[in-house]
Amino acid sequence: MFLSYVGFILFALFVLILAFESVRKSIYYFFLFLGFGYLITALQNETQNPNHYSHFISENAYYSGVLLSDPIPTKRAFRLEIELTERVTETTTSTEGKVFIYVPKNDEYAAFHIGDIVLFKSNLKEPSPPLNPHEFDYQNYLQLHQIYAQSYASSLKKIGVAPFSFNRIIGSIRRFLLNKIDNMPLSDEEKSVASALLLGYRYLISDGTQQAFAGAGAMHVLAVSGLHVGILFIITATILGLDKKHPQRNNWKKVVLSILIIWSYAALTGLSPSVTRAAVMFSFIGFGNLFKRKPGIYQAIAASAFFLLAINPNYLFEVGFQLSYAAVLGIVYIQPKIYHLFDFKRIVWIDKIWAITTVSIAAQAATFPLSIYYFHQFPLFFIVSNLVVIPTAYLLMSYGLGLLTLSIIISPPAFLILPFKWLLMLMIKSVELVESLPHSVVYQLNFTRTELVLAMVLVIAIVEVVWHKKKNALVIGMLSLFAFFSLTGFARYQQKRAKQVTIYSIPKTTAIEFTVANASMFYGDKILLEDEDKMLFHVRHNQWAKNVSSKQYDLEKYTQNGFLHLENVRILLLERPEDTLKFTLNPNIILLKGNLFPPNNKPNSAKIILLNGLQQETRKIWKEHCFNAHDLATDGAFELAF
Repeated sequence: MFLSYVGFILFALFVLILAFESVRKSIYYFFLFLGFGYLITALQNETQNPNHYSHFISENAYYSGVLLSDPIPTKRAFRLEIELTERVTETTTSTEGKVFIYVPKNDEYAAFHIGDIVLFKSNLKEPSPPLNPHEFDYQNYLQLHQIYAQSYASSLKKIGVAPFSFNRIIGSIRRFLLNKIDNMPLSDEEKSVASALLLGYRYLISDGTQQAFAGAGAMHVLAVSGLHVGILFIITATILGLDKKHPQRNNWKKVVLSILIIWSYAALTGLSPSVTRAAVMFSFIGFGNLFKRKPGIYQAIAASAFFLLAINPNYLFEVGFQLSYAAVLGIVYIQPKIYHLFDFKRIVWIDKIWAITTVSIAAQAATFPLSIYYFHQFPLFFIVSNLVVIPTAYLLMSYGLGLLTLSIIISPPAFLILPFKWLLMLMIKSVELVESLPHSVVYQLNFTRTELVLAMVLVIAIVEVVWHKKKNALVIGMLSLFAFFSLTGFARYQQKRAKQVTIYSIPKTTAIEFTVANASMFYGDKILLEDEDKMLFHVRHNQWAKNVSSKQYDLEKYTQNGFLHLENVRILLLERPEDTLKFTLNPNIILLKGNLFPPNNKPNSAKIILLNGLQQETRKIWKEHCFNAHDLATDGAFELAF
């Protein structure tokens, strides 16, 4: 896990060097912070609590707990985050810890809210580790949020309400405002974008809209971040009449009020790491000015990071946290250098366009290694989309927050909502247009952990060489570039010689992939091939990591007499007792699809693969009788080079 985030740690060390202007002092503080973070992480590990549910996770029992969030809609159910309070078996015992509980998607559970006390019966289960190569580690993701179990509950009963909950109050305000947006004469797509933009509620956005914003390089608009907090600060400063040129002269009451407004908005939108980071930074800068001390921007960045990590060290491993700090560092460090390459101050509107362009370039330069590492794509026309999206986001937030404020008093008339609708249409249509352009997005990109670090070091080195003419940076950059191309070249050389069969571990389906050099043939059940979400979660990341172009085939159509052939590999799909007669054809791999007992004539040379849908008793018997049996449900995907 540590190596995954070496690149971000290098960025942190780089900031410290800039902040303290001394390499020796920076390294000292770096290791001090690292040790402090390790200590806090150990102390905050909730599983150390003897009452934590992880100590009896296998027991089937009744549990009661408090809802930490409103029901979150998924494709097939509502997801509830619950802080457990009691466990009931033969006796009632105090229990602690957060869990995810999934319940049926109906109106009864949709009416549950933060702070409700609920009772349910469940056998809590620890999430499975990744079972396929390069698959997303959902178990680790949950554990970073101190969630160690999840379960499905067919029924769940509300038995009370917590006496006081600040989150419940914030949640009720948020629902009230979301309801106001829902009552506006907007399309469903416009309502979902408005809810995400103004209140950080992204669960209504369709997959198509999300893909359009991601492909256009404008996803940051839908995820409430420092951009939104910055816009709110500009609006607040304008209304309160704060002096931006001489902030030390501002009235302390106005400064405190502006900070309270920012934090109220951050709480209303869910206190995501990016929003909290921006709120903390503005708070440090605002209070610093009150005490007639102007904090340096790098000190403010470092202080906000330290503050957040002291509260929750696991923020360091969140993608949003890493992207947020990488983006703000890029904007602060790189943007001024690009901006001053040309002087357009005499023509104001060109200067504004150039400023937005340089912000987009700086943010992308700082975040593209992380974006490729996590999302495997890069938007080529991000500059074009941001020229429209950023000014439109400013107008939408200014006008939209005004509409929401007015809606608290009266229902806004249609003619006032119409400009808001036009702005939403402009943003959505412009993003869709950019995303639809030929070659607007480069897909299937992949960085290994080492390549991620080298790419981030290379970005820093390029900036230092071009603008500061540092010879050491040139040497480091050349070495990084050489190492990067050496690694990628060696990986491609190995891949060209590779011949491999992979049998994926995917629930309720069969998936086989033959990889030869840079091409793969993927055979799967028809239901799997039509489910792109499953393919993305279980298969795509492995294909991208191998840098292969894949063709998909219906397994049933290409299976001949129960066999699937590729060169000298013969795979037998064993489903019925009569299929055992085909053992005489010497299969290399036997896929057990049916609940059969091991026959006496089973070939010892063949690898036995137990598919996911088998009964537990069947698995047990085959493992006892076959020393070379591979259980996909517990052992994960099977890979064989040939």
